[in-house]
Order: sequence, then C-alpha cells, then structure tokens
Amino acid sequence: MKFISDMVFVGSGLSSTYTLIHYLLLLNKSASNQLIKVLIIEKSNEFWTGIPYSAKAGYSSLIITSLKEFIPDPERSEFTSWLKKNIKTIFNDFLDNGGDLSERWMKKNKKAIDNNQWDDIFIPRYIFGLFLKNRVEVLLEEAVKNSKIEYAVNKAHVLNIEKEKEFYKITACGVDNTKTNYYGKKVILSIGSPPKNYTDSKTAALSSFCLINDFYEPEITENVKKIQANLEQSDSLQQNNVLIIGSNASALEVIYNLNDFPDLKGLINKFYVLSSAGTFPNRIDVNITDTYVPESLTQLKSYKTFTSKKIYEAVKKDVAFAEHKNRNIADTFSAISTLVIELLNRLNSYQQKRFVAKYGVEIGKFQRRAGNEYLDVVEDLQKQNKLELIQGRFTQNYNLTTNGIEVTYTDRLKSEIKTLSDEVKVVIDCTGFQNLNRSSTSPLLQNLINQKTCAINASKRGFLVNENFEGNSNMYIMGPLLAGNLNKNLRVWHAESCGRIINLSKQLAEILINKTDLTQTLF
Repeated sequence: MKFISDMVFVGSGLSSTYTLIHYLLLLNKSASNQLIKVLIIEKSNEFWTGIPYSAKAGYSSLIITSLKEFIPDPERSEFTSWLKKNIKTIFNDFLDNGGDLSERWMKKNKKAIDNNQWDDIFIPRYIFGLFLKNRVEVLLEEAVKNSKIEYAVNKAHVLNIEKEKEFYKITACGVDNTKTNYYGKKVILSIGSPPKNYTDSKTAALSSFCLINDFYEPEITENVKKIQANLEQSDSLQQNNVLIIGSNASALEVIYNLNDFPDLKGLINKFYVLSSAGTFPNRIDVNITDTYVPESLTQLKSYKTFTSKKIYEAVKKDVAFAEHKNRNIADTFSAISTLVIELLNRLNSYQQKRFVAKYGVEIGKFQRRAGNEYLDVVEDLQKQNKLELIQGRFTQNYNLTTNGIEVTYTDRLKSEIKTLSDEVKVVIDCTGFQNLNRSSTSPLLQNLINQKTCAINASKRGFLVNENFEGNSNMYIMGPLLAGNLNKNLRVWHAESCGRIINLSKQLAEILINKTDLTQTLF
C-alpha cells in the first residue's frame, strides 16, 4: 500500500513556512470540507525557521537590514504585535547566551523596545524564527481543529524526487540512515540556496589548524567553541590569526560572533578577510533624509531604446560617481532600485530575460548593505590594526607549518600568486553558493538535473519554472531556486530576501489552494 499525501514540502525553512502560512490562511477561511494531508520533510532538527532564523545561527546574529526593510506590511504588523505580547520572554535566550556585543545591543535599543518602536532596529534573527514557528503552529492547530488538514513532520534528508505516473516518489534518508519512500500528488521544493563548494579539508584533518567550512553547521555555538579550543592550544597570541574567505554578510556575522565573547576575542591576534571584492557591504543609515539622484540612470530614461547591459553600465557609473563624492553607497539603494525597475519595464522580452539571467545579479553586487552593529565592530578592529581586507581569491593551497598554515592567494589587482604575510590557525569559509550546474555536493539537485525532472534556467542559479511556479507538472519551486525566471507572472533575478519570499510564497499559496483535491490511497 502506498500512502500518498496531497502535498509534500521538501524543506521547512522560510520559503516553505511562508507558503504554508499563506496556504493555511486561505484554507481556514474557505468553505471546503475536504481534508488535506500534508507532509513536511526537513533534514535539520528545527522545523519552520530554516538555518538563518534558528538556534543554529546563534543568539547574537542580527538581521542584515532594519525591520522596516526586512519585512513588508502587513506581515511586519503581525510580527510587531507578537513582539509586544511576548516582550517579557523573547529576549531571555539573547541575554543568557550573548556576550559584550549583545549587552551593548540591548542598551542601544532598550528605549525603542520599551516604546514598541521596532522599525529601525536590526533585531536578533532567532527572535524572528520564534515568531515564524508560533505563527505556523497556531494556523496548523486551527486547521486541524476544523478538520481542514492533517499533517506530519519527518526529519530526513531527501536524496531524490522521481515522477511516477501522476505522483512523485520522494526518497529520503532518516536519522538511522534508513531510506524511506514517500509519495505526494504535489511537491513544493523549498530547500534554500544550492550548496557551496567547500574548502578542501583533507589537510586540516591531519593538522592542528581549525577549518570551518560552514559556520552554521552543525551550529554557530559549537563552531565558536571549536575555534576557542584551537586557539587556546597556541603557544603565542601572535600565532592566533584567523582567515575568513569572503567578505559578505556571513563574514560580518562571523566577525561579530567571534568578538561577542571577551575570552575568545582576547585569543585572536588578527583577522584576515580575503575576497574577490575586497570590501564589506556598505553601511545602512536608517536616518538618511537627503535625496540622491542617479544621473546616468536618469539620463538613460530619455533614450527611446536601450539594453539591459546599458542599465547595468549606468548603475556602475552612478555608484562610481557616488563613491567619488564620498557618499555612502548604501544611501543610493532606494533611488537606484526604483529607476532600475522603471527602466526594466521598458525593455523588450529578450532584454528582460538578459537582465534577469545576468545583469540583475551584477547590479546587486553594488548594493550589498549591512547595519551599524556589524560594521562598527569591523571599524573598531581596523583602527586597532586587528583586521585586514585583501582583494584576492583563495587558491585552495596551503602549507602546514609548526604554528598553523601558510596561505596562498591570487592577487586580483596584479593577477599573481601571493602568500599571506602571517600564518593562520583558523580558516572560515564564507564564500557563496555554487551555480546549479556545479552543485556536485547535493545528491538531490544532481538527481533532479540528471533525470531531467527540473531544468536549469539561463542564470544557472535556479530552475526554470512556468507562471505557476512549476519546474515540472505539480512540482513547485519556492525560494532562492526561483532565481533567473521570467514569465507572465514572475520576474525574479534573486529570491533570497525575506520580503521577496513572503510575496512570492503568497502567490504560490493561491495557486495551491485553487488546485487542492482529495487525498488518495492506492493499493
């Protein structure tokens, strides 16, 4: 006997959770008397939060933008109402587990918190995870009570999804390494971004230096302890240098967490940050009042015709000019984004596809931003000569020494191989995810591609979907894997921000509710 669920969610992070939230809101209001059977399969121990908003990301980690930008209304109002009701308990873990920086954060934001003024705060991310979990569980409880839904959650690692007639067979490996097949009429694939290309760990396993390929696995707290234990074994503070590969938001988060605790902070001699860009995200000023006018983009508006590449080049000029005038690049975000969308709407179909597949992401690289808490720590370290940014690419080669490892990198400006001036004891890889055609570390993605269940789109960052989010019939894609899609209902060059995912998941929920039917049991 095969039990077949109406819907199987593969992954239970932000994308899956918001799709289910919007679906349940519609289902609970409907007059339908059908019982919908739902299965949620998640590989981690935490359901409904995803890694960024779970305890795996630590209690000190903050959202990268202010709350008013992080979540759009009406969801922001739901969140702030929940914050107000739970204010006496939600910061308990934050205060119990945080260090000096967490204490500083609380002092800085206490007045705004007491006055229920959340919009300009960069909140601890796990708190949003608590809200998500509570929100979906309340809706599930209501749906179960009203006989609208029956659901189950399983902790397992999905290895393959295969089409079997009008159903899908989902093969997953459980905690005891036993493979189990599940069956669903519809599959919602929401597993986040493709995995990254890990730094080679063979040499690390044979030496005393500490390599962290993923700061969030198994969780930040364990990795912080691992790093501290390694540095405590050193004979000299001068040997305790930390190399971070990448200068993105994750790199900022690593630096912030490692400086939150005095005992660990005192063990670190210097941070080296190696990245192709050689810069951190730009500082966000929540109090910006003046109006920035992107001159090159504004001039492009007067042209009768232009290309997606011309939009990109205009943005590049406007950003360069703003830097020349010592303007904070983060302050240009709103004006540039508004004009880019306006110009994009005037492009023909081919040029819009080019923008979605390539230039939208390239423009996004000019608009990396972060809050004061993270960047204040970086600036303090730079003033003390305890942090050095290097524009270069890690060669994946390192030589063992008596004090750690000697690291080589390719200088991006001179295109030559150089050696880091100091040996390092800790390497933390914060590089971004791979393109789908290179996702060799994910059996699920490789199987979906090789079996032609899903096709990679032109951006190579996402799967090709139709206007109903389908990568295949009744197989729906949600979250970062939507990147690079353009059709009559979708125009997505990235789908990683919370606000974007909230809006996209609402669209998908409406499609799912219109296609709901009864569960079947086959013999």
